[in-house]
Amino acid sequence: MGKKKMNYFYEDNMKDIKAAAREFFKSQNLKMSDDTISGLVDAINEAAEEKAPANDYDSKYGKPSNLVFYKKYYTYQAFLEIHPKNGLSVDGCFAKAILYIMNWLRGRVEDERPDVYEKYEGVRFLKDDYPEVEKFADFDISKVDNIYGLPFLDFVTAYLPDKKAWLATLSESSNNSSDLPGRVYISEFFLYKEESSVAFGIRHSCREPETNLEDAGARRNAFVSSMIDDEDFAITEKGIPTSYEFNKKAIHINGNSGTECETLLNQLVDSEYRQMPIIFVPEDFYKDNPEGIDGLAKSLMAYAYVLVCEGSAGKLFGKTMNNPVFVEKIHQNQIIYYRTSKNAVYPTTFFKVGEREADSDKKTDSSGDISESSYTRVNNEGKWLIKDIREMGKNEPCRKYFDFKDYFFKPSWWEISKQEEGETPEDYEEIVNSYKLQISKLEQDIELLNKDSSQLQARVTELESDKKELNKENTRINGLLNKAQTDLIDATTDLTSSNDELKETKDDLAETQKKLDGLMGSIKDIYEPLLNLPVLDNSHKEDILKWIEKYYSNEIIILPSAEKSFYKDGRPVDMRKVCMYMHYLAGYTRYRQAGGPALNKKAAREYDPENYGTTIEFSSSGEGAAKSDKEAYTMTYQGADGKTKSEIMDLHIKSGQGRDAGSIRVMLHYDDKLKKSVVGLLLGEHLPTASNPH
Repeated sequence: MGKKKMNYFYEDNMKDIKAAAREFFKSQNLKMSDDTISGLVDAINEAAEEKAPANDYDSKYGKPSNLVFYKKYYTYQAFLEIHPKNGLSVDGCFAKAILYIMNWLRGRVEDERPDVYEKYEGVRFLKDDYPEVEKFADFDISKVDNIYGLPFLDFVTAYLPDKKAWLATLSESSNNSSDLPGRVYISEFFLYKEESSVAFGIRHSCREPETNLEDAGARRNAFVSSMIDDEDFAITEKGIPTSYEFNKKAIHINGNSGTECETLLNQLVDSEYRQMPIIFVPEDFYKDNPEGIDGLAKSLMAYAYVLVCEGSAGKLFGKTMNNPVFVEKIHQNQIIYYRTSKNAVYPTTFFKVGEREADSDKKTDSSGDISESSYTRVNNEGKWLIKDIREMGKNEPCRKYFDFKDYFFKPSWWEISKQEEGETPEDYEEIVNSYKLQISKLEQDIELLNKDSSQLQARVTELESDKKELNKENTRINGLLNKAQTDLIDATTDLTSSNDELKETKDDLAETQKKLDGLMGSIKDIYEPLLNLPVLDNSHKEDILKWIEKYYSNEIIILPSAEKSFYKDGRPVDMRKVCMYMHYLAGYTRYRQAGGPALNKKAAREYDPENYGTTIEFSSSGEGAAKSDKEAYTMTYQGADGKTKSEIMDLHIKSGQGRDAGSIRVMLHYDDKLKKSVVGLLLGEHLPTASNPH
């Protein structure tokens, strides 16, 4: 078919061709406007025309333009997690998040092109298929088509049911007069529905001619703040607990609580999931600038964490994080901008109020990165210091390598078609970035291992030197040990001898103690009764008899006849002497119990402490009176065999003459069987004698 015939063919059948194209795109779930279809048909028409080879064209007309070389870099990245709250389901959370993104896009389209629905009839689906966020319950992503090929906007979406994922990419050329020429902004999003939350990835990049020297600034979508404000959402970094969710105020940490500090270390500071920096603010700085710090936290939502350290900084940074430098900085009221995470090491920045420091004071390497492990920025006012921190925080997610794990962004139609054919879509840019991230981590690990190796080698050298010294010390100690063993043998011999001497000493001591115990008992027996004498007068005779019974019951028996004579005698007798006589009688009896003879003036002298010269004698009339007046000298009592027996009172203690008013007579008999002195007469009338038979 010739060129003209081809043109006539298209002109004559344009309506049919467009109708066929529309049906084809509809069968592929592609929304295409009439203008787009017309453009495609025209392109096919032009392709049918015969053209000269490229080389001939270039040689005839010259090159159409010079090639432009581009650079691409990231302006914002975040790997977030949306946790549903207030009874919201995960499905509702997923639908709501999609609508936040689509409402943001639709709002931009309607603001910049108010006539968009009149001019492009085929894009009303932006309004019809995607309701307001509040009506998320009526929205079902599985019932709307994927978006591709909009005539006025390079925007693509893809819903992947098997992965429970929704992906979107927006590319837009800058039409801002303040931007550099040729700059293209690319916004990429993913939402993955998981068991109890929704994984949310954001990546903004800029593609522009490499001749543009100034990079674009950080960009974070406005709808992210709206999502954080949503009462049904708790938004954190992926894998971080909701206790550290992003909000409009700083997070306050009790530095005096060991449990809270340990939790902060494990769940945030040292977490493998944290990729955003932490800004530690001293309590005093916050008290001086509460609105400024809370404003900083609000502006850095999904950029960084702002934590106010209340109480003891020593427990949080010293004991928990083992970082004394941080303790010192917090005590100096400096703000700590902490970048390092478990997966990567970055320099730490300290901010303090003071004379402002020039940017040229910062040390950088050839790549433009800060080469020191830490440095300090100074400003003369708290508000300007906070502004510096805000600027640094917003640029932080622009790091080249940001780990999105196994999640991918690219929703290209090539990938979708591959997936429909049963093949796994591949995002080569994601793979390259992933490998770069792994290489960066490995390089850091190698650097740390080299440092550790040098330290270990130095330690080995030190240990070898210590080993030589230990060998010398071992030789010296062995010599001391041999001497100690010899000394031990000698000491053992001496100890055996000492033990024998000790045993003899113990035996002697036991014998001495036994004698001492006997002596103490004897002394007690002698003096205890004298220390407890009763009242000594005629009106207390009963107490005197009880005293005799209490202290001398093992030596003396007072018969009823003796008690009778004692009570009957009303003379003013010296009762103290009576008690002293009874005390001596007890001593005499003990002397007889020990086998002493009946008469011995030296017997029991220790029982006569007041030196009365008391002795035991036979009755003065001897056997004569006893025979002539036997009844008067006889007493009856119960013997050792339990039978009643009669005995002559053949012994006595006396003082005074005859029947003098103060004379004392104690008539008794010592019973060898009972081993006691039996008293038959105590005071009373004088018994008859041979010379005085009454």
